Amino acid sequence: MADETTHLLSSASSNHRDNNRQHRKALAFILGSVLFERLTFYIIAGDILIFCTDILELSQRDSLTVSLVFNGFAYFFPIFGGLAADISNKRVPIIIWSTVIYFIGCVLLSIVALTSSLDKVLRKDLYYSSLALIAVAIGGLKGNVMALGGLQLNQQAKTINNYFMLYYFVVNVGALCGNFMVAYINAGHSVDMKYLIIIAPVAIVLSLTLLVCGSMCQWFQPEDREEDANEINHITSLQASMRNQNRRRALGCTKPEFDKTLWIIAMLGVLVFYWISYGQLSSGFAIQSSHLYPINLFYSLSISAADNITVLLVIPLIFLLYKKWQIRLTVRIGIGMVFAMLAMVAAGILEGQCLNDILGMQISLSENTTMNTTPQEYIICQVNRLYQIPQFALVGIGEVFTSISALQFGYVEIPKYYKGFGVSIVMASQGIGSALQKPIQYIAGDWYTEKFYLGHLDYYMFVLAGLVAFGILLYTAIAYRFHKQYKEQPLEFNPIVHVT
Repeated sequence: MADETTHLLSSASSNHRDNNRQHRKALAFILGSVLFERLTFYIIAGDILIFCTDILELSQRDSLTVSLVFNGFAYFFPIFGGLAADISNKRVPIIIWSTVIYFIGCVLLSIVALTSSLDKVLRKDLYYSSLALIAVAIGGLKGNVMALGGLQLNQQAKTINNYFMLYYFVVNVGALCGNFMVAYINAGHSVDMKYLIIIAPVAIVLSLTLLVCGSMCQWFQPEDREEDANEINHITSLQASMRNQNRRRALGCTKPEFDKTLWIIAMLGVLVFYWISYGQLSSGFAIQSSHLYPINLFYSLSISAADNITVLLVIPLIFLLYKKWQIRLTVRIGIGMVFAMLAMVAAGILEGQCLNDILGMQISLSENTTMNTTPQEYIICQVNRLYQIPQFALVGIGEVFTSISALQFGYVEIPKYYKGFGVSIVMASQGIGSALQKPIQYIAGDWYTEKFYLGHLDYYMFVLAGLVAFGILLYTAIAYRFHKQYKEQPLEFNPIVHVT
């Protein structure tokens, strides 16, 4: 009996290891696909302001509205895609077909960019339609791809922690490449900006190809891991019975409760305050940068890439930090929010210095600037754009703590059959935060204006810092109640596999 159970256990463990090798191959294809998809997204998102002002002849404010709406829906729709995949158990088909829709949207976007003979109204309608298709496609992709990648691994918390950090690293590599492409072409004019859009359908085809290649490997779904776990548990239970061990140690969340899910939604929903501050990367910080010295759009966009660069540099350091100290996910999220608040304070202080250092002269924007179709007189201050680096760096550090930890928290704590929905809650809060920027700017009134010397962008940033501070207090209260009612999963928690 002992030899038989030992043989069965060895055979099952060997098969389990072979399956894991296959699933790790699938994970490599998933991460490669994510890299090209994020490259596509950031090319499109980075081109919106320039395309709308130069080609569609919209004002800078209207162009910014288009950008905020697109980003808002692109991050909010994943909550529907994730929930649909979780309920239907058709995660892979939804991912594949969403990528196809993504490709159609990119092709339509390229047609709009390259066909100058189209009627102006028709061109706008087609452009908005292409952005809508891409936003819907991202809804089916973003949360599901992240959840599918996590399911390819054993569900030990250390492994999941490493996966989310690696995933976010890949995302920021794609973002950095996309941002620099936009900056380089826009500043150098070596290639017409509209031709950059052609890269989008090519990149998304590469993303789709990698997904198809990955599908040739065996995908893991939650029920697959449960079958593997049941096989091993059956064998190990025989071994345990030989030792007269009648009790079982369940390491999985076998009875998820609806009220716990509501607490998770509340905790991650409060991050809206954090995402409002994060959205300043493409709005408040960009306006501030346009009035700093020297006037060079490539220089400005390169500084804005400091967020991506900071994330890429900080992730390995944070990885070592987590390896040495076991910091709870909820604590990590709170730390990141504090950094976001400090970033708003730094931006407000810098803007106050700008108002004190206004030059008593007006200079025309350089011909490289594409904010408006006609030159416009601006007043600039003596403050160098390099002084924006601290606020971008603080945002990047906060992003590593809050964003990665929130995604991991949603994945780990949510019931095992709703992983896509769990990570999508974070994205939905980001979408809401992006959408709320416009109403907040409207309420700010004259404080928020393109002509900084006529407004008080410093007050605006300080108010945002206050909002984030309020969000920190609210989050702390909810997290405290959560920990009082539920125990956050320990470092070695495994939400799916049961071990005897």
